[in-house]
Parts: sequence; C-alpha cells; structure tokens
Amino acid sequence: MYSENIKKAILTAFNKNYTFNGKNIVNPKGMILKGGINSSGYSIFSMRVEKVKRISVPIHQFVAYTKYKEKLFNKYVHVRHLDGNKLNNNEINIAIGSASENCLDKPKEIRIKCAINASNHVKKYNHKQIINDRKSGMTYKELMRKYNISSKGTISFIVNKSIDL
Repeated sequence: MYSENIKKAILTAFNKNYTFNGKNIVNPKGMILKGGINSSGYSIFSMRVEKVKRISVPIHQFVAYTKYKEKLFNKYVHVRHLDGNKLNNNEINIAIGSASENCLDKPKEIRIKCAINASNHVKKYNHKQIINDRKSGMTYKELMRKYNISSKGTISFIVNKSIDL
C-alpha cells in the first residue's frame, strides 16, 4: 500500500526523533515544520530522504507509525480517523484497521455520496436495454455501434453474464 518513498520518509522522520505536537510535526531542534494540505485533503509535511529527495508525508500516517510501528506497513492496513475528520491527527483519533472500517469512520452523508459515485462508475452501460436489444435480434456489431462499445467482449459479458446492477 505504501510507496517505498513514503515508507522511507516516515522511518527517517521517526528515526531522527521528529514528533507530532497535536497540530504540527516538530523536528529534533524543536522547530515546527511547515506543512500543507495535499490534493486528497490530508495534512502533510515534507521530509528529505537520502539528502536528495523531498517526500510529502501525510501526517496521519506518521502519527500512526509512532503509535503502531511496523504494523502500519502490513498489507491491507488503512490509517483511520475515528471521528471522520481527516485533519484531526491527534493520536487518540488515529487507529489502524481495514478498508471497510476506514469507510465507516466517514460521516454517513459522505459514505452515501461515495457509494453513489462508485455505483455510477460500475454500471457504464444500460445492461437491460442492451440485453433487450440482443433478444430482439440485434447483432453484436449493431449493439457495439448503437452503444458506442468498442469491445465485442464487453457486449458478450453484458449479454451472457451480466447481473442487473
């Protein structure tokens, strides 16, 4: 789940005694690191790795490492914000768990919105209409043209194996 760069940056920060003061990352000299917010809305700080690269590290992942150590890097482990607020990185608000537990930490309105978006992506074509057109005698080629589907395999899947999503 973690890129090698982020993992290295987390370990470097931890091994150099960087800490989290409840709001910011603090270096060993007591200076607060400038942070920011990434495109996913998480607080981040920048960590120099191998004296060349600067890596953006999500603060919640660093806090999770300070709390759970190597368990954080296990496959399928997600960092959770228990109150659903991705900017609240206090240790008591950070836990690790499964993807479904992580999802359940989000407010209900956001979970519903995500589920609606996901279901819209899954069902790209009107399966019922394609199946009905096939039953009425349209060929795969005609179906491909009508629904702007470039793969005969996609049509075959919809006609033969599709369940109504």
